[in-house]
Amino acid sequence: MNMRCRALCCVVLLCGLIAGCASGGLRPVEFLDEHTAASVTVVAKPLAFAHPRTSNSANVTEFVSITAVAVNRDGKRDYLLVTHVWSTAGPDRADQSGRSVVLIADGRHIRFGDTPTTLLDYGVSVPVQAAAGIAPVSAATPTDLATLQFIAAAHSLAVESAGTAPYALFEDGRGSLARLVQHETGDH
Repeated sequence: MNMRCRALCCVVLLCGLIAGCASGGLRPVEFLDEHTAASVTVVAKPLAFAHPRTSNSANVTEFVSITAVAVNRDGKRDYLLVTHVWSTAGPDRADQSGRSVVLIADGRHIRFGDTPTTLLDYGVSVPVQAAAGIAPVSAATPTDLATLQFIAAAHSLAVESAGTAPYALFEDGRGSLARLVQHETGDH
């Protein structure tokens, strides 16, 4: 993909996100991936978790965001949870590849990142809600609509990652996730 085309895809995605924010902020963003012909639906607001990292310096925070994505390729539906792990000051490990993340929703452990897959493996050629921090580690994990619904309805959410303290909920995207589930089940 050339740079101009990638920039155009990002602009279109950002316009969709801005439009979603202007129209209540919870409606999922939909777009057609022009390179793969996949119809992609993304939550307007991801779940975000944070915890301060005290091992290096003051005011360093690690974040994990979890973004739900629905992909329709010629009638075949895939549901994904895309995780981004990043920090305000870069990684504190030499190698974070394959870093495993566990979402704890009402006591149920949902693991991400064990099998390294990307959005492109599911027909999405542009990033969705890319991490803003330094040296992000990203992964796409397949899931199902029932799990998305369970997460959206969960009363408590937290994230654990190998070798770190637990991450607390920083930005609550459960309402946005519930709207994605409604969109996918036709309960508008």
